[in-house]
Amino acid sequence: MLSALGVTFVEILKNEWLGIIASAFVLVSFLFSKQTITRLINICGCVAFVIYGILLPAYSTAFMNAALIVVHIVFLVKDYLAKKKAKQQEALPVSGERDGDKGVFDLTSSEETSDDDSAAETKKISDEISYENEQQPQEAVAKSNND
Repeated sequence: MLSALGVTFVEILKNEWLGIIASAFVLVSFLFSKQTITRLINICGCVAFVIYGILLPAYSTAFMNAALIVVHIVFLVKDYLAKKKAKQQEALPVSGERDGDKGVFDLTSSEETSDDDSAAETKKISDEISYENEQQPQEAVAKSNND
């Protein structure tokens, strides 16, 4: 019956080793916990399934696995770019260390300061805020008198 379709049993077995290897790659890929490794090994299995699907011919198998290769590559690139962005953000200086931030009171600073220094700095900031709040109403009254 198979020979009537133009495919013999020997021809099927000749290509079957590739399907077994492809299945093994896919199976092994799920044994890893890191998503990157899982996707890379799964891509190898998908490539083998694409070749296997073309040789059989089982084009739906080849097409689906080719699409999976694209999906895996897209997610690998997105993960890579996210990790690269995270590393760049780690390399940025902490608040208060940039040139323009000198003299800025930094509550997240890890430097040890005495309680007297902290209290003096806190009082200085609260005095500046109070002074700014006092100036604004006076300016508003002067502006309204001019109108």
